[in-house]
This record gives sequence, structure tokens and C-alpha cells, in this order.
Amino acid sequence: MKKPKHQKSATKDRFSFLLEERQKLVIPIGPRFQADVPEWNGPPQRKYPHKNLSKSDSSKFLGTVICSKENTIPETDRDAIGRGRPDCCDCYPPGSILCVKRHIAEKRAHLQKELGPAFRIWKFDEMGEAVAEIWKQSEQQKFVRIVKTNPISEGKNFLKSALECFPSKSHNTIMSYYFNVYLPRRISIQTRSGCTLVDTDDGEDEKTPCSKGSRKRAQVDHVGLTSKNVKVGYLTGRR
Repeated sequence: MKKPKHQKSATKDRFSFLLEERQKLVIPIGPRFQADVPEWNGPPQRKYPHKNLSKSDSSKFLGTVICSKENTIPETDRDAIGRGRPDCCDCYPPGSILCVKRHIAEKRAHLQKELGPAFRIWKFDEMGEAVAEIWKQSEQQKFVRIVKTNPISEGKNFLKSALECFPSKSHNTIMSYYFNVYLPRRISIQTRSGCTLVDTDDGEDEKTPCSKGSRKRAQVDHVGLTSKNVKVGYLTGRR
């Protein structure tokens, strides 16, 4: 009994991808794509498995030294890790936006001096407020508007609009700015404005309870702020 023609064609279409050479995955060949299996030295010791490794194998698994401990600057008792900065400083007023930024910049410069080339190799130069240096003031303000008009709370995605608005910036550049600059600035606004609930979602602006008279003060540290605005808000005492 012969099968109908339409059944034969359907079966052929269903398995045509098996015969299509262009759709087959290419298996990469070369030293970059092959596993490096060490020589067999007998069964490993259960109690001391590391003794089976030779010196060459051990150094290979340890990797390359980027920042030697011998080249680091010795710590002083005052700058010991974990203690944080002193409660009092000569900034006016202490704890203000400029005060915090100044101390962060000092510690960043100290870390860069201590690590040397490793500072860039480990991508520390692409972290924190320094990410904003490659963004113009107008671009930062435009980014805020894009995020606010595409709130995550409503299921919208600001990334697509941001990529269309900033064609010269990559996906990683935009996301780096969002997490390193935009969100920390936003949290800074809410914590300084006396909000009882800190929320990074722009859709919750109206629902977040803040203390009386805090909204005007919060605007000072809005994304895209300038040093002039900071002085007006914190140094002259106008609120």
C-alpha cells in the first residue's frame, strides 16, 4: 500500500534539518577548544589528594599572579580593613553628599595606587560613580526620563528605549550606568529624604512615604545633579 504524497512530503520536511549541512553545528578544533588532561599518576590519595599534583601542574592551576602581595602598601592601624572611616571629619557639613563623595574618591585613589595595573585589569575603573564620567550631563538627564517613562513595576523594559536613544552606547555600557550610577543615586535620594521604605522601582515614587519637607531636599541629589545644586541644598541651608 502506497502512502499519500502529502504524507511523504510532510515526513520529508520534518526531518529535512538532518540533511541540511548549513544547519549543522560546527565543532571547533584547535588548542583553545581542547581539554588539557594531565598525565595519569595513579589513583588519587583520599586523605591528601593534592600530593598527586606535580609542581608544574600546581602552578598551572593557580593561574597568573596579577597583584603580588609583596608589592602592596602596608596597612596602618588607622586604615585597617573593616574599621571604616572615622565618625568625624573636617567636611562641612559632615555626612552630606559632597562629604561622602570626597571620602569615596580618596579611598578609590588609595586603592588605585596600591593595586597599580591590577586596578584596571580587575575592572575597578568600571565600577561606582566613575562610570558617569563617560556620560554627558544631558545624556544622564535623558536616561532618567527613559527609566521613569518605562517603569519596571508596570512590566516595561527601559533597555530597548535606551538602546534606541543612545545608539553609540552598548548594552553593557547602559546596564553598567544603571547599576553603578542611577540606582545608587536613587537610593541616596530616598535615604536622605527620610523615606521609611527605600525602593529602587520608579513606579513606587508616589507610594513611598517620606518625612515632611523631604521632597525638596531629595531633589538636590537627583540624577544629573551638579555641584552648584549641591551647595544650594546643603551649604547655604535653604530647604
